[in-house]
Amino acid sequence: MPAPTNLKVLTPENYIGVMFGMQAALGQRCDFCHNMEDRASDEKPTKVMARKMMVMVKNINDTTFNGEQKVSCFTCHHGQQKPEAPPAGRGPGGFGGGRGPGGGAAPPPPSPPPPAQ
Repeated sequence: MPAPTNLKVLTPENYIGVMFGMQAALGQRCDFCHNMEDRASDEKPTKVMARKMMVMVKNINDTTFNGEQKVSCFTCHHGQQKPEAPPAGRGPGGFGGGRGPGGGAAPPPPSPPPPAQ
């Protein structure tokens, strides 16, 4: 495979691993994002969106996890082209909705004490 010529987010050192990771994370082949006659082309909207999502994931890891890779494409996509919608939250601000720690519904409030007799 020829060396990449249009890297904007990835580096020559990491792009192959990231590409294989994205295939697994989204369950798609190269031609989902790339024009196979000109892989450097940005003509496909899926490639443009993939770049935006890679920047988002990098920002989450940099600002939330001190640069440690805790979040990846697979975190949300789970091998699907489009991530499933999170479960509906409860009440203002909603509880839960994510798949990570604390992502489930909040526990119910404690039962009130029985009435005094």
